[in-house]
Amino acid sequence: SGSTGKPKGVMVEHHSVLNRILWMHDRYGLSAEDTILQKTAFTFDVSVWELFWWSLVGSKVSLLSVGGEKNPEEIVDAIVRDGVSTMHFVPAMLHAFLEYVEQQPREVMQAKLATLRHVFASGEALPPQHVARFQRLVSSLTGAKLINLYGPTEATVDVSYFDCEPTEEYAVIPIGK
Repeated sequence: SGSTGKPKGVMVEHHSVLNRILWMHDRYGLSAEDTILQKTAFTFDVSVWELFWWSLVGSKVSLLSVGGEKNPEEIVDAIVRDGVSTMHFVPAMLHAFLEYVEQQPREVMQAKLATLRHVFASGEALPPQHVARFQRLVSSLTGAKLINLYGPTEATVDVSYFDCEPTEEYAVIPIGK
């Protein structure tokens, strides 16, 4: 949700951040068994829920080495190592991740991605072909759901969501409601 045309300094109040995280928790609840992969630079608004959501319920947070967020192999290793269940991609990085997954043996990916439950996408338009590939390469193996989020930073990270259904074929991915 942070495009280059946006103001760089946005005053966001604590209550609106809390509102945003509590909404996400209510809809996609975490438990103490979950692990969030913290892979967004703290200068990008998405990092707000990666950094704080887990602490509401005593979930875990998984950290990557510097630059690891650009390396699909390292992301997969972190998923395995820490049992990551929840993570976020900008669509371009989701594309790179899916390219990597596609090149690996299916059984290997089924085992390595087994803990994934929720994958959120935001920051740019989510192409329907990314969604179709995600359903084919990840959902079909793990049951993980892909959720498209949208919102301007000024409205506190995200203001709308769309749950991509595994059995649907989309001509366009809505920003939701």
